[in-house]
This record gives sequence, C-alpha cells and structure tokens, in this order.
Amino acid sequence: MKVKFGYRVKGSFEIPFGNYRVELSPYDLESIVLKGYVLHPRITPRGILGNAWVESIENCENAVFLNEDVYICSALAGLSHEEMGVALIKGIKEYIVELGNGARYKGERAVFSSAAGASVIALYDPPYTHVFTATQEGSTVHERVYRGEPERVSIGYRSFSVVYRDGRSQIFHADEISEAGFPIDALAHCNGTVLGKSSGWLIWMDSEMPKPTTIVESEKISFIGFQSGLPIFKIENKLLRLEGGALINVEIPDASGFVTASNIIVIDRDDELFVYDANLKPYMKMRKDASSKCFAHESEVFCCTEGICGFLERGESELHASADISSGSHTLHIAATDFPFYVVSENEERRGGEIEIREERATILEPFEFLVELRHLLGSHKLYLLSPEAEVSIDAEAKILTSSGRHECGGTAYGKINVKRVEAPERIKLFALGKDLKEGESIELCLEKASEIINVEAFDAISNVRKEIANIKPSITYIGSPSSDIKVVHEYDESVIEIESDAEVRNPILHCRNGDFPLQGKISEVKGCVAPAFITYELYREGFIFLRRRDVVLKGLTDFLPLSIKESGLNEYSEGGFVVKIAVPELPNIDPLSSFKLKVGRGAELYFKSKQIGRIAILLGDRSFLKTAIVRAGMNVLYIPFSSSYFLTFDNGYRTYSYKLEVPIEELMRIAVKQAKALAMKTEQRINFINQQQL
Repeated sequence: MKVKFGYRVKGSFEIPFGNYRVELSPYDLESIVLKGYVLHPRITPRGILGNAWVESIENCENAVFLNEDVYICSALAGLSHEEMGVALIKGIKEYIVELGNGARYKGERAVFSSAAGASVIALYDPPYTHVFTATQEGSTVHERVYRGEPERVSIGYRSFSVVYRDGRSQIFHADEISEAGFPIDALAHCNGTVLGKSSGWLIWMDSEMPKPTTIVESEKISFIGFQSGLPIFKIENKLLRLEGGALINVEIPDASGFVTASNIIVIDRDDELFVYDANLKPYMKMRKDASSKCFAHESEVFCCTEGICGFLERGESELHASADISSGSHTLHIAATDFPFYVVSENEERRGGEIEIREERATILEPFEFLVELRHLLGSHKLYLLSPEAEVSIDAEAKILTSSGRHECGGTAYGKINVKRVEAPERIKLFALGKDLKEGESIELCLEKASEIINVEAFDAISNVRKEIANIKPSITYIGSPSSDIKVVHEYDESVIEIESDAEVRNPILHCRNGDFPLQGKISEVKGCVAPAFITYELYREGFIFLRRRDVVLKGLTDFLPLSIKESGLNEYSEGGFVVKIAVPELPNIDPLSSFKLKVGRGAELYFKSKQIGRIAILLGDRSFLKTAIVRAGMNVLYIPFSSSYFLTFDNGYRTYSYKLEVPIEELMRIAVKQAKALAMKTEQRINFINQQQL
C-alpha cells in the first residue's frame, strides 16, 4: 500500500533519542531545546553539535550540568552545557554561582531570568554586580560590570538586560555592553544595535545616546524575526513591522499561535501550520500534531518533532508499506525516499529509510495484523496492515486395507499415503495421524479402524500452533476372511493332520496335555498326544492375520465311557496318535440315600434325598412289582403301589446300595381304618342312588 503526505522534506537529520517536547529558543530563534532532557548537544537547522545526552538524574530536581561530568541539584537558575554551564544556588547566608570551568562567585543577592536555551544571572557582591549570561553556544562572565545593586533582568533576541535599583540599565549584546540612564528591557539585537522597551516606548540604543522610536501600547510584545530585513513584532494576535520609526500592521488576518519570521512568516497553531511567503501571500497550509514545532529560518520552514528535524517544502511524498511472509515470518516492510520517518511498535522504536519489522513468534498459519505508529516530521500516522497466512498445500493420495482380522502392524486396518508434493515454509511441518509428511515419501499407517477421511494438520514449530489444512479421501479395500479346513486321520499308532486353506498358513501348533507340538507344513504326523487336544494356526492374507482354533474330537471315546465303571484307578484309551487317560477316584463308602417318607393315597408316593446321581430299582415286599428310575442329586419322588414293605437297590456307577423300608404296624392300622371308612361311605352312597332310581 502507498501512504501519501502533502509535503516534502529536505536537509533532514535524526535526533537519536525520544520522549521530549520541542521548544525554540527565543534568544536566537534557531536553537532547538528538548524539554525532558537536562543535558543535550546544541541543535540548530544545521544539525547536532555535540554528543552529550542525559535524560534525567534520579532524586535530583532542577539539575544543571556545569560540564559533562559535574552537575548541580536544586539549582535556582542556570543553563546546562557540555563545557560551560552556569548554575545559581542558594547557600546558608549567600548566593553562589558555579561555572563549568570550576570558578565560583558569591554574593548577597541575586536576580535571574531563564528562557528556553538562555539564562541571565545578576549577582550582587557589594559594592559590585557580576552578570552571567548563558546560551546554547556557551556562557560569559561579566565581572564587576556595575557599582550598584541589580533590580531585575530580562532576555531578548540575542541580548540580555539588567536594570539596577538606581534606575540605570545595561544591555549585553554580542561582545558589547550598552548603558542607559533609565530602566530599559532588551527586545532584540537588530542591524548592529539594540532595540529595547522602556515606559511604553521602543528605543534604539545608539552608540551616542538612546533614540526613542515609537510608542507601544501593550505590555505583551515579543520579537519574532525579520521580514524584508525589518524587525517583526507580535502584539497579542497581531503582527507589526518596524519601518522607519513606526509600527506598521502586517496584513495577516490571524496571527494567533507560535509565530516566527525570516522573510517568510510561519504560524504554528499546534494542530495547524500556516506559511506566508515574502509577499505575505498564503504559501502553505498543513495539518500537524502539537508534538511538532515549526518556525521560519533563512526564508524556509524548519520543523522538529520527536526524533526528526528537517526543512519543509510544498509537494507530495510517498511511503510504501507492505506485509507478507518473508523468510518464514510475518514481516512488515516500510520504505520511503527522501522522507524521514520512524516506527514505534510495542514500545520499540525503529529508524531508517527502509524498516523491516518481523514477528517471529506469531504463527504464520493465521493472518497477523500489524499495528504501528508511523512518526514523521509533522506528527504521527496509525498504520494497519494485514499479513496473510502462509500458503500451505499438499498433493497426496492414500489407500487403506481393512478386514475382520488384525494386521501384522497391530491395527485392524493398514494404509499408505504417497506424498507427491508439499508446499510450506520451513518452519511448518505437516502431519497426518501423527505421521510426518514429506514430499516424495510414502508413509505407512497402522489404524485401529478404517477412516473415510484423513485429516492433514500443519504444525508451526515456533509458535506451537496446529491447524487443519487439507483432507485426503483414501480408497478403502476390504480383505475377506480366508477359508480353512483341518482333516485328522487316525491310523494304527499315529494320526495325520492336514490343514487346507486359500491363504498362507502360519505357525500351526498342536496343543496337548503333555506339551505343545509345532506342526510341520500342511501335513503332519502325530504320536503320543495326550488329549484333550486342540490345534491353533494363523492365516495370513495381504498383511492381515486371522486366528483359528479347532478341537481334536476322538469319536471312539464316547463308546469307551460305560455308564458304570466298577473299579477306581487309571483307565486309558487310544485313538491313532492320541491318548486319553481317565483317572477314576476311589469314592468313600457314604450312604447316598436318606430322609425316606411315604405318602399314601390312591397309590403311594415315596420321597427321599440323594447325594449322588445314579439308578434305583424298587421291589415290593411280596415281589409282585418292580420299578427302575434315574435318581438325581437332591430331593426325589417315585410313584409306586402301596405295600407294607419295599426293597430298594441304588447304583451310582461305582457301587450298589440296598435298602429295606417297612411301614410301622400303627401306620398300617390307621391306613386300614381310613380305607374301611372310605369304603363304607362309598357303599352307602351307592345304595341311596339305587333306591332313588327305583322310586
């Protein structure tokens, strides 16, 4: 972008330090005084003369430097200078003036006056008065210049005045002293002589005798320079030129503000600048900041602000500014030709015709807004520029394989990203699923599940910022589960195991009770494997592993296990190369049946508890009925005919147990009586029924 300014600058120079306010010395109308520094070199439109810079001294008020190495605190008056400073201090009973060369003067009384860039002190050391004048060029001591006590002092243009109590005056100008027998205050040193003011009159201090010139009605009169060789004065908001003994109005409508004249007339109103040429015609009108101070000097406009001084001209200047990513960082570029400026950003100051500001820590994955203050000769300008985010792109393709098995990498899916092209600054790294993507490389992915979109992230290694910049849509291929079969053929003393599959078989193992036996190839011979046994193996297809397990079934084992094994001990069964060993423990002789109870109705229900599983045979006491049944552990019930006694045989497969149950005689009689009553009632009911039918 271009920033345009409605003026041009020539003959400029930089002031190396800031944080001050610019003032023009009324003594010479060319010395620049920096309010905010207790010591600085002499500054004029010709440049900076010296190198002494002191901004402040801690715990020291009203400091005055007598030279670069010595300063006075709490001075009443004076002027700091690199070599010849002057300071007035108040002692216990006297006043003391100290100079940069080490000289000291004492007196009973002192009067003084100070202005920007100038100071005058009159020290009364009875019966004489010493006068000390100081400017940016140095200081001068006038010893014992008058026999009498001073009343007041004043500062004019390149002149100083002292009025004594006896009513007489002295004016110090250049290397001369003019005296008057009446009170007079210096206004200006013009055309080789001094112009002063006394009792409302303007008076030329001629070498022979003072010459009153004209009457001045106002007390507020100040010398502002020369126009066409004639002195110009400002009285309130009007300008007057002294011509041949009369004050003539200068035809400028409004002279309010800070006004100086040097053929041209410059009016500085803080926020506006007005310039009139030698013919008093409007020449320039500009907006400005109050921090900038402008004045007339040798028919030109000279301005100073914080950091810059230079001559102002009509015209137009351009400043070029841009923001981009240079060398991997957000960078602000500002350049101007013949236009002095400097930039303030985050309490940092950059100077020069070409300025580059880099934001190293700001992430380049996002835009960055530069906000700086551009300071120039007439003030400051806020500059907003947006630096774009870095261009980051990738050209890549991806393929993913997935299956019901698990890939040998450890996940259920496996993929590859082929990176064709990567465009990114060096500080930016690209990642996908935690993998670093680099141009020309193939990246392997081990995934827990297949993903339809692979996110690509850019990582700013300096600012530690991540940002998603692209998505890769992979092609997904499903790898089907392979088929397999196991054939086990039992021969006389060995077995043959054959594994068939449409995939690669890996790591087949026969697991037996007496150890694990790796199988050799697709067909293996087995001997001495103690069952139970099972086979495990892996099927391998395109990197995916499918686990398989198959139990070895011995069909003849079912016939080998009888319902009842009479004897305890170790029993063994063989089928081909497999052996089954069955250990039958010896059981303790514990009566398995208990809690017999008989319930009589139409028949009888026999209730009992059993601790074991087995078979039971029931025989009536008269041997007329036999019933067999399966007995389960716990409570059992059998439906049988009623008898006064029963014979029971229980077989649990290992042993047989015999029981004889008899119904007590009392119970038999109770049952007989109950049955007789039931029979009599039934007979009576039948007789009643028959009689009703006959009626």
